[in-house]
Amino acid sequence: GGVMDIRSENYRHERQTGSARVYKDLKCRILRLELEPGHRLDEIALSLEYSLSRSPIREALGRLSGEGLVMISPNRTTTVASMDLARIAEYLDALELLQRTVTRMAAINRSSVDMERIYQAQSHCRRSIPHMQKSSNPIGFIEADSEFHLAIAAACKNKYFAEPYGKLLMVRHQMLHLHHTWAAQEGGEHDD
Repeated sequence: GGVMDIRSENYRHERQTGSARVYKDLKCRILRLELEPGHRLDEIALSLEYSLSRSPIREALGRLSGEGLVMISPNRTTTVASMDLARIAEYLDALELLQRTVTRMAAINRSSVDMERIYQAQSHCRRSIPHMQKSSNPIGFIEADSEFHLAIAAACKNKYFAEPYGKLLMVRHQMLHLHHTWAAQEGGEHDD
């Protein structure tokens, strides 16, 4: 049955690409705080929203859980992870330490390909600044800034530093959105 093999191969490919698409989209919505901490993510509703079966949805939620962006409880209820504002000082200490370590290691271990990626991300970051000032919407800048820091992390060539640093960068990403939201609610932007 050659036909069946092709069909199951196609199904597997669709499932993987579907899962990757859902993962990317939900991650983006969580980091932008469009899906707020504590928000319940329902597998059935998501499978309808993305027109996919529940299995790629479950896969995407599993990946997000691995990154600490969602919490899956024993009874399979999935919620967007909460931000622990009480521990911000600890978080900032960890971010500062890992940032110094990762940057130093990237300076030592970088390749020319890494440098190309870092320069591209840096210029993308610079280009997003005037747009942010015009529209007073920092989403593009926050995302470009994260991309720049992740390019440096990739160049450090040590996943035991790069992975926790990547997780801290996601929290930073959310905090920058939170700061923007608060500043906007207080009637206009604050200068840093």
